[in-house]
Amino acid sequence: MTVKIANKPLNGAFGLSETGRRVLGLIDGGLQWLDYAIGTPDAHYHFRDESALVAAVQPGLHATRYILIDAIGLMVAPVKLMTMNPAELQLLARAAIGEVKPANPDLVKMLARHSLATQNDLAAVATLLDNLEVAPAPMFQAMDLDDNLALLGLARSPYITDPGAPDLRLEAASFAVSQAYSPLEFVDYFRTFIDHIAVVGEPGDTPADRRERALRAVYTIAPLMFQALDCPEVAGLVSPLEVEGAIIDWLMNGRQLGFLRVSQGVQQIVTNTGFANEEGLAAQLIVRDYLDRAQQLVRLQGIGRGAMGQDGATCLFPIVAPTQEAVIRLGPTGVITLAQFWWQRPLRAQNSAESSPSRGKPAASSTPTRPSPRSAPRAAAQTPPSPHPPPSPVGLGWTRACARARCHRFPGPGRHGGSGV
Repeated sequence: MTVKIANKPLNGAFGLSETGRRVLGLIDGGLQWLDYAIGTPDAHYHFRDESALVAAVQPGLHATRYILIDAIGLMVAPVKLMTMNPAELQLLARAAIGEVKPANPDLVKMLARHSLATQNDLAAVATLLDNLEVAPAPMFQAMDLDDNLALLGLARSPYITDPGAPDLRLEAASFAVSQAYSPLEFVDYFRTFIDHIAVVGEPGDTPADRRERALRAVYTIAPLMFQALDCPEVAGLVSPLEVEGAIIDWLMNGRQLGFLRVSQGVQQIVTNTGFANEEGLAAQLIVRDYLDRAQQLVRLQGIGRGAMGQDGATCLFPIVAPTQEAVIRLGPTGVITLAQFWWQRPLRAQNSAESSPSRGKPAASSTPTRPSPRSAPRAAAQTPPSPHPPPSPVGLGWTRACARARCHRFPGPGRHGGSGV
């Protein structure tokens, strides 16, 4: 049997880099399989690189893409481990056999540096759902690693750790669970509620008043997100250069880089524009201006170094300009989406934020600061209209039934360069 990596025959484990050899060693049976593959003459294996090798061996042997390092409660894709240096992998290997305890400071720092969550970390998710009184909801009964990581991010965020006054966490959770179909959407709608009420809430509002205000925002913005769901697609996990090339080609063909899901678009508009329940043309212009600004930044600025997720299949690429930032997401299926976009607040809004800080966020400075939902200006409404025609007016007909019927991620031509949904 012949094993080739980048068209070069591999004669043994020591033909791999130290990183590749250590990652293959963390796969149960990985090194033994390589010896078998090299020593058996009746088949051939060809891999693009060492990452492709470990990515194939793990699910080939265990029918899951995750390595389980039971001693520290860590599930991680081997491709993610390929981003570590040999010393870090050696520390992880020692932890796997019990030589290094889970509480070891060097191990804890290393896991944090690579944004790896263990079983102990993910225990905070169950606590979060219990505290928010939504644990019995059906959407939380069959969660995967991505769902748990998204909820862990919420649990660690100021939305939970520094809720401010009044404390709206239970109201936000109730609202989110009524609107969402998945844990990821739950996180989006939770943030939407908190950030929107920070802008439009009044001192005498009742919980019913706040819920109505949040519903109006969702009903207004969600239908406008249909135009923002088309995305380019590449063949899985590719280089940053290929991601950037796909984006450039997509934009040059007159398309725009959209969101992964409707709820994400709603959350980004609410959080980053100071949307205050504008309706009709005013709401359309706010959405269009936000999308136009994002496309302009993506078009003019190159993507930064990607950060790979724990799943070994998702990468986040920052785009940074002096007063704007965006995050581009390459998903497991190769779909490239806009995960986040924001721009610096005008000085008037910064001064307002300094006099009324929000949820523990730092006051504005000369460095770009993400807009505070309590004081973010409705910049879209204050800028000249976009040269693009606004979408057709849509009323408040966005219901859960409508969402179910119209907003699934259709596998239609829009995902492959066509006209979209």
